[in-house]
Amino acid sequence: MSGRGRGGRGGGRGGRGGGGRGGGGGGGGGRGRGGPPSAAGPAGGSSSGRGGPPGGRGGGSGKDRRRAKQQATVDAKGAKEADANAVRAIESELFAGGQSSGIRFSDYAEVPVTRSGPGEESKGGPAALISFDVLGSNGGSNRRSIAVPKFLLDNVGRCKYASPTPIQAHAIPIALDAKNDLMCCAQTGSGKTCGFLLPVIAKLGTGATTTPEGAAERAATPAALVMAPTRELAIQIHVEARRLAFDPAAMTSATALRAVVVYGGADAKAQLRELALGVDVLVATPGRLTDFVDRGVVSLARVKHLILDEADRMLDMGFEPQIRKIVLQRDMPPKHARQTLMFSATFPDSIQKLAREFLRDYTWIGVGRVGSTVNAIAQHFELATCDKRHKLDLLIAALAKAPPPALTLVFVQKKRTAAWVAGQLSKQHGVRAESIHGDRTQSQREAALASFKSGKAPVMVATDVAARGIDVPGVAHVVNFDLPTAADDFDSYVHRIGRTGRAGREGMATSFFVPGFDPKTGNGKIASQIATLLREQKKEAPAFIANGGGGRAPAFVAAPGPATDARPAAMRGGGGRGGGGGGRGGGGGGGRGGGGGGGGGRGGGGRGSGFGGGGGGGGGVSVFTSADAGGGRGGGRGGRGGRGGRGGARGGTGPPPPKVQRT
Repeated sequence: MSGRGRGGRGGGRGGRGGGGRGGGGGGGGGRGRGGPPSAAGPAGGSSSGRGGPPGGRGGGSGKDRRRAKQQATVDAKGAKEADANAVRAIESELFAGGQSSGIRFSDYAEVPVTRSGPGEESKGGPAALISFDVLGSNGGSNRRSIAVPKFLLDNVGRCKYASPTPIQAHAIPIALDAKNDLMCCAQTGSGKTCGFLLPVIAKLGTGATTTPEGAAERAATPAALVMAPTRELAIQIHVEARRLAFDPAAMTSATALRAVVVYGGADAKAQLRELALGVDVLVATPGRLTDFVDRGVVSLARVKHLILDEADRMLDMGFEPQIRKIVLQRDMPPKHARQTLMFSATFPDSIQKLAREFLRDYTWIGVGRVGSTVNAIAQHFELATCDKRHKLDLLIAALAKAPPPALTLVFVQKKRTAAWVAGQLSKQHGVRAESIHGDRTQSQREAALASFKSGKAPVMVATDVAARGIDVPGVAHVVNFDLPTAADDFDSYVHRIGRTGRAGREGMATSFFVPGFDPKTGNGKIASQIATLLREQKKEAPAFIANGGGGRAPAFVAAPGPATDARPAAMRGGGGRGGGGGGRGGGGGGGRGGGGGGGGGRGGGGRGSGFGGGGGGGGGVSVFTSADAGGGRGGGRGGRGGRGGRGGARGGTGPPPPKVQRT
């Protein structure tokens, strides 16, 4: 039975030879030899004993070498395919649903653009960019000091940017020259983000940067810093930066550009882990950035490009001390050693002062009317009351003009109003709605925004905290449930309606205007500014705005009928003519089967209960509403059980109702 052993442990540096009793000797691979013979077996290296794998230095048989080479090839191919799959997954994540120019994009050709300063064409500045394709050539009229990498041009195509917007056409060629600082004033939704990210990433992508001496050990040292007022806007800038910096060829190497975002209201540990992996482009809100700089986890010593986006909004939100601390008091390079780009929708004195302090001799670019919005937005105004229930009826009517799946963004003044409106739409009217405001956690805000973007919830109710933070290309309709009440807050109106009609798309804005000058509820103080804006856009202002915004909303009483109340007439009550006659009063007790008084709500009088008619709705100005809304919901609450209704705000005709024990 000789020669049937397992052949020892051949391979390595030689087989160990010597099978078991009666076993064959081990077949040594490489320089190793067969082992000594066993007690009862033949000499080592018997013909039937199988050698082990190839030896260490000498190698095994040709067959074994070929097998090892094939396995190495298979492993390398598998790793390459895994990397390719990962790159494709990232590409799909970043560019799914890419944005292209809107159907009214040609309207931008008529938007006036003003350029002054060292970048002015008459002073040797570059010509406006007529096409993104020009960036890929070294010639042409666009004189540049830097070439745009191919991966960046490919990403412009992946993003479906067909043509540059006015701000992009003028800002990109100037910003590509690192010697130029920029102060750009353009309306919301004009493509500013691409206007500053493209030239910055072009410069970062053409050469490696090094950490300067003296930078804090283990601190993140970004080469570009973008500051934004809100976490939502910061997140969206970060997404755009990742899109433009996407480079399939560098994904698995250390040369890939990394963009990181940090903001308050989220887990700082997760953001610190991202920073520890390295960062080239840091997008941050002022508060969280100040915290990280103070803790020494971020060093600004390497910053070559500083961008302040929506600078006016940051000042409005009280971030000026943090901005000054970051730019002037930390290890940020001085303005002559960096490039600074400022973008703002308005250009008040405070922004002009900041520009003088932060920027070198800068080029000014103004697109269209400062603080204006694009003509592609159709602006509608409805006369309303301050009662949120009546405004809700107006909102239902407005939603019918742009029904789902059209995305609608509704702006309110108070956080509790946002939650109430979203709840009423979802629970009472079958309209999927989300809300976003300061009392919601970051995870709730992000989940709500994702639901809105996907169309799962086609209505988003937001406070001003999100007025500039939401950048959803598909928003077709903006509703100002609560308009600003102070003249100084008119810019808020412009920023809000700028959420629609973005990048040349058509948009619609509906605003509920409460006449009068009450500091808490009246919108009369912004009437003249709205009228001026409409005149400049060659649009006619409604009479209640053109006349100064004073006066009262017209009284409107909905006539009862099957469409509003299908109950018998005896139970419907007086239909709004009883009691005080549908004015501000409207009292009216109901007798047995009697009608409720007053109140031009749904069905006029209150609802009957038992043998008694419903109490009449009284209620201040609650009967004032818009005819388009189909009537209000009744002024005040009807009395319960058929005794008297509640008296009107200024005294009803009936006696006050007795106390009723509620069960």
